[in-house]
Amino acid sequence: MFFSYTAVVLAALAGVNAHSTFLGLTGIAGSPKSVAFKVIPDLARNCTTPSPCQQDATIIRQGEISAKIVDVCGRTELAGSIDIKAETEKAIKAGALAKVTGGTTVTMEVHQVNADGAGPYICDVDATGNGQFVPMTVTDNIPGANGLSTAKTEQFQMKATLPDDIECTNGSTRDICIIRCRNTAQAGPFGGCIPVQQQAAGAGAGAGAGAGAGGAGAGAGGAGGAGRAAPNKGGRTNNRNNAARQ
Repeated sequence: MFFSYTAVVLAALAGVNAHSTFLGLTGIAGSPKSVAFKVIPDLARNCTTPSPCQQDATIIRQGEISAKIVDVCGRTELAGSIDIKAETEKAIKAGALAKVTGGTTVTMEVHQVNADGAGPYICDVDATGNGQFVPMTVTDNIPGANGLSTAKTEQFQMKATLPDDIECTNGSTRDICIIRCRNTAQAGPFGGCIPVQQQAAGAGAGAGAGAGAGGAGAGAGGAGGAGRAAPNKGGRTNNRNNAARQ
């Protein structure tokens, strides 16, 4: 009886226009924050109505993708089909790209507008820009069942891990990957696409190693200087002793 009542409540909530919006993503510590495609930064997040609070919610339906109605990142209520190439270049130009490497766990900020913006979500990543997505491992998901919950106007964080062998080659910089997440809500699915930039191998470690090597060199130089100074001191002592004997 309880299950039936819960199912009826969630179904009724899903009948109301309700979605989710992926707002942003953080990657390697200290790198910039990525912004999801077609997010409207100043859009109200304290309401559930279609206008304005659902205008940048992304709908990613496989049927629409297969029929070539939309691209692989779907569409938003306001902007329509998302132009992945154009949005990627905007992110590159703005420098709004979180850095990642193979095996990086990224943290995504998700705004749940209403019932059918809930979890669980699945995530995948396209490394080439050709729409060839491979699965990511979601390690911390958003509450929900079949894309439904009673939450509304709430923000959640979810985490997902990139494959260890990822090689990002998308975008004009040839180092961009596109992360895509979506739930299984019947009115959706809802989700989002977020670009990330692969950090060159050893970029962080190289700087540290260089600094360490420089410090070691300075230390060695200092030691050498000390060694050269010692004979001079001895020479001055011998001169004073010779003068005394005379």
